[in-house]
Amino acid sequence: MEVVCSSCGKTIVIPEEKIPSNITKFALKCPYCKNKIVVERKKTEEIEKNAHITDFYTIEPDNFPPGAKTAFLYVFDKDWKKGIISFLEKKGFYISEAEEEDIGVQKLRINPYNVIFIEEKNATPLLNEISSWPGNQRRETNVILIGDRAKSFDLMTAFISGVNCYLSIHDKENMEDVLEEAMARYKSFIEMWETARSLVEE
Repeated sequence: MEVVCSSCGKTIVIPEEKIPSNITKFALKCPYCKNKIVVERKKTEEIEKNAHITDFYTIEPDNFPPGAKTAFLYVFDKDWKKGIISFLEKKGFYISEAEEEDIGVQKLRINPYNVIFIEEKNATPLLNEISSWPGNQRRETNVILIGDRAKSFDLMTAFISGVNCYLSIHDKENMEDVLEEAMARYKSFIEMWETARSLVEE
């Protein structure tokens, strides 16, 4: 099993024989940066259930201009969907959407996006796809999950879900503020990452 550290981006290889078959979730320390990593193994039945997704592609790639800022939405709440689209359009993003999980997974596989908004409704296949990305690809994408399990910006919920930011679906009245904050936090993360990487290279 390969695990990518969410902090330093290093890949850690864990021999399958070292993981008891009855364990689906466990924690370990990254040997490189000592960051705590929570690993959730997919259950066999879940893998089989989602095996039909993207066996072949039924969609064409998004047609975005070169260098465009791109966003993907898998959002069902009408207020959030409308608010996110308005927010992104003001910032000059080109937007792609999906309302079915298999279409969503296909879009994530064949198109690069700068930011991804996912509502916790049949979202597991999409989150599994994102968690399979290599470190560099995952780091370059701001993944924002919207749900009702925690308050906005709850770090543990975001970490366990494998996303950059968790937003509460109940924050509709100050939606633009939380969206702005989610984008700003990701920008700060990237700036810190690039600074750390340049220091290591020096």
